[in-house]
Amino acid sequence: MSANKTLFVKISVKYLFLVLTGSIFITETLIMFFLDFIPPMSNLNEAIFDATLLSILTFPFVYFFTLCHFFCQFGTFSIISIFYV
Repeated sequence: MSANKTLFVKISVKYLFLVLTGSIFITETLIMFFLDFIPPMSNLNEAIFDATLLSILTFPFVYFFTLCHFFCQFGTFSIISIFYV
């Protein structure tokens, strides 16, 4: 058998769901507590600030707990071919 056979990712759907949901929930809760301490701003500014902080603070969790497993198992180039098959 060659080494280029189909590889299986050993990350369960439950794990992905819990990590993504938990990291977004905890980060959004912390951001809401933080927004109470800063001076009031318009709804649009608050929404943009909230979305920006959520994106910046959630990315390390998503990368470390999900994408890092894919890159470590498949390598950087073979992961691209998996998504386009």
